[in-house]
Amino acid sequence: MNKIILVSLMLVISLFLIVGCAKQTEVSDGTEVADDGALAGEVSRLPIRPTEGVVKNDFFILKMDASQNEILQYKGADKSTATSPRIKFKLISSGETLEYALTGGSAIVRLGGKSYQIQLTRPDKIDSPINVDYDGDGTLDTVHKKSTLHSKELMDLAGVYYIEPVTCTEVKTLLEGESVAVESMGISNLVLTFVNAEQARVSIDGTASSGGIALGRGTQVTSGAYVHVLGILYQDYAGGIHQATLCLR
Repeated sequence: MNKIILVSLMLVISLFLIVGCAKQTEVSDGTEVADDGALAGEVSRLPIRPTEGVVKNDFFILKMDASQNEILQYKGADKSTATSPRIKFKLISSGETLEYALTGGSAIVRLGGKSYQIQLTRPDKIDSPINVDYDGDGTLDTVHKKSTLHSKELMDLAGVYYIEPVTCTEVKTLLEGESVAVESMGISNLVLTFVNAEQARVSIDGTASSGGIALGRGTQVTSGAYVHVLGILYQDYAGGIHQATLCLR
């Protein structure tokens, strides 16, 4: 009888120990979950690169008209709660810095007689990503497409944002003094007559000549030929290279 009671007591004690271990395990698991939650909280406070929006140092294109665009580089912005907050861009065609006041996280860029709205997507952060009204129609464009321009010889433009592709009938890369035919446009003799680090000049079929065309800009050379300077490779030393990449349309 005593043996039976002793065995029963041992079984009860064992049961309590098992339950206690189980509870301890639950508490430990709960603690681990809490720790994981704290870690997750830390991670969530890390800056996250947005999937949409132009970020600092990205390039983007503002559409002027059917024949001309301007390339800008976003150089950063104050957060909207700063005193007199500002936003900065670099205008690639001239190299000048453009600076605008921010009001309520928004700014207006004025170029070529048009106005382009800019909106910070995270106005409480320094150097917030931005949404851009790429074509100056008064509506922010929240879908950002990517392309690659041809002027990689001069600068890295691998992340260029634009509202629509810049279309070219032909793209030609010429050395200074070189002549090529552009048969698709009926041009027998396209000559790169001059190029330096900032601009290029061309002549077409010996009858029409452009003035200096700045990098990133274009001009109507003949009634049927618009020439846009996409890129310049200018190495000014003995045996150097004077070269331009032209978009013709």
